[in-house]
Amino acid sequence: MSAKFIPFFPEPVKGQAILNNFTRTLRYYGNDAVKTSLRRGMPLYEMRTREHVGTTGNSDNLVIRGECLSACAYLNDKGVKVDLVYIDPPFASGADYAKKIVLRRNPLKGKGSEAGAEITDEAHAAFEEKMYGDIWDKEKYLNWMYENLRAIKSVMSENASIYVHLDWHIGHYVKVMMDEIFGEENFRSEIIWKRSTAHSDSEFYGVNYDTIYFYTASQDSYVFNPVYQPYDDEYLSRFSRSDPDGRKWDSGNLTAKGLSGGGYDYEYKGFRSLWRMPKATMEKMDKEGRLYITKTGGIRSKVYLDELPGMRAQCIWADINPVNSQAKEKGNNNSPEQQEQPSNEQIKKALQIGGVHSSNYAWRCEHPQDDAEKGAQIDLAIDRDDGIVNLCEMKFASKEYAITARDDADMRNKRAAFKRDTKTRKAVHVTYVTTFGIARNRYAGEVQSEVTLDDLFATA
Repeated sequence: MSAKFIPFFPEPVKGQAILNNFTRTLRYYGNDAVKTSLRRGMPLYEMRTREHVGTTGNSDNLVIRGECLSACAYLNDKGVKVDLVYIDPPFASGADYAKKIVLRRNPLKGKGSEAGAEITDEAHAAFEEKMYGDIWDKEKYLNWMYENLRAIKSVMSENASIYVHLDWHIGHYVKVMMDEIFGEENFRSEIIWKRSTAHSDSEFYGVNYDTIYFYTASQDSYVFNPVYQPYDDEYLSRFSRSDPDGRKWDSGNLTAKGLSGGGYDYEYKGFRSLWRMPKATMEKMDKEGRLYITKTGGIRSKVYLDELPGMRAQCIWADINPVNSQAKEKGNNNSPEQQEQPSNEQIKKALQIGGVHSSNYAWRCEHPQDDAEKGAQIDLAIDRDDGIVNLCEMKFASKEYAITARDDADMRNKRAAFKRDTKTRKAVHVTYVTTFGIARNRYAGEVQSEVTLDDLFATA
């Protein structure tokens, strides 16, 4: 039971009148239902301190464990404003996501090698625990998202920014909703995050990107610090000249011809032109050795590579690898937010196909709940130009991994679903990537190839 409710919108003080500008731009069935929640306010619950980190004791930083509305209610109640928001909400992907729980014997009760060992009884060795459901009615999802975004806006400062990470399932609706909440004039960028090299899971165009919507709380007061990236090889090749001290440089144009606002008309070292800077600045650059006299007598500047900040980041991000599905940052989450493997080339080398061109990608197919065919997800597919596709299954264990009957059935389903949905005519091979290899049992014969950590390190 909440202690009280905190208003989404600031209440007018005595002697003040404010306009009620609450309107819904995005219309869908049931979009007015959210008004009830907005009138009620954000539920504020009692907060208890669980842990202090550090010794100063006067930091404003805190981590709130709870859902968005109650966290925003707490910040509102304390008068706390935030300057930066990033949210990675459910994608409305139409699937449930689970993690596999492997059971081990109690190390305090076992004897000898049995202590802490995995349970070998296949019926009881492991089970799946649902992490969260991502199956929504579209209208309920949009109302839920609207309420949360309104709560977030109520705690944003005037110079704040917000980034909302979604994908193709629902992002286009949320974009219109954010125009409504934050103002169309405060939309700054639609960032396209290229997630993988290619996908074969569609009969049309492969979906290999996510979208991040970037808004600010105001038009003029926001703070944005430019992000710079390393220059690509093509740009770096322009810096082919160097000074005796080794500093690389490219020549830059010093003339003002074609620029609006005119320039400075004078002669320097026998060359007359309309220059970008006054003569005093030209002389200063000459003394510093920053002028380059061309073979035709022209004058250009030296643009030193080590003085450039880098290439300003663009709206298409193609150089950020998603987190490995087995990585510490991700835990056991197999949701679509993070899927691609970063060691694809190492795996290819271990399989002795490093010289074969391929498209490497995570793959997933989904089917409605009433569909008789099951959905499937593959950690890594290596779609090779030599007529073979390796479906890689990642398994980590403290010893040789023993493939269970459930593993075998799941892999058969994945293989069948991949061949069915991609309509590939290539041979489909099952590949296990494990810590110490796979144990030889009745199911190991279905595996065409395997890779261990030793293989990966040997090819690193």
